[in-house]
Amino acid sequence: MITRRNFIETAGVLTAAPLIAQQPKRIAIVTTIYRYLSHGQHMGDRFLVGYPYAGVWQRPNIKVVSLYVDQKPEGDLSADRAKEFGFTVYPTIAETLRAAGLGDEFVYRGAVDRAKKIRFFHDLDVLSVPSGYHEPKGLYLLEAMACGVPVVQPNHGAFPEILARTGGGVLAKSESGADIADAIFELWKDPARAAALGRAGAEGVRRHYTVQHMAEGVLKAYVEAGLQTRLLQDA
Repeated sequence: MITRRNFIETAGVLTAAPLIAQQPKRIAIVTTIYRYLSHGQHMGDRFLVGYPYAGVWQRPNIKVVSLYVDQKPEGDLSADRAKEFGFTVYPTIAETLRAAGLGDEFVYRGAVDRAKKIRFFHDLDVLSVPSGYHEPKGLYLLEAMACGVPVVQPNHGAFPEILARTGGGVLAKSESGADIADAIFELWKDPARAAALGRAGAEGVRRHYTVQHMAEGVLKAYVEAGLQTRLLQDA
C-alpha cells in the first residue's frame, strides 16, 4: 500500500540518486610531455574541456586531480593547465597517484632497460592489457610474444590483426573484466595450449614483425605509390 510517507521517502531516494551519480570520477594523468599536439595534451585536454562527438560537445564526468610530466620542453602546458583547472603537478608518479586515491593500486618500478624487460617477460605466464582504447599499435604484445609469452586481449583495435598473424594469443569476447578473466582462466586450465600459443607467438613475431619485414613493407608501399603516380601522369 502506498502511503504519503513511503511515497515521499521513495521520491526522496529518486531525487537523491542523480546527485549521487553525478559525483565525478577522480583521475591522475601520467605522461611524458604535455605540450601542444602531444599525446598527453590531446588526451588530457579531452578530460579537462571535453570533445565533440556526433555533433554534440561531450563533457566527461571526470575530475583531473593530479598530473605528472616526465619532461618539460619548450611549450610545456602542464603548469598553465594546472592553474586553469585547479589541480597540482607533482614531481613523482607515486605522489600523483596518491593524490587521486590510487596509491595502493599501482607500484611504479621505474624505467627498465632491454635486459630487465626481457627478464620481466620471461617471468610471466600470460600478458593481458585489457585496454578500452582501440589500440592501433600493440607494441607490448609483440614484445611479450617475442619472449614466448601468450597474450589475452579484447577483440578490438589492432589486437585481432596481430593475433591472427602470429597465432600467439586469445581474443576475449569484450574488454570487460569478466570476459578477460574468463579467457585467462581458460589458458590457466590448459598449460599445454598456453605453451603452444607462446611458441606460435614467438615464431609469428619473427616471421611478420621484424625490422627487415617492416623495411620491405615500406619499400613496397613507396614503389606502389610511385607506380600509381606515374600511371596517373601518363593518363
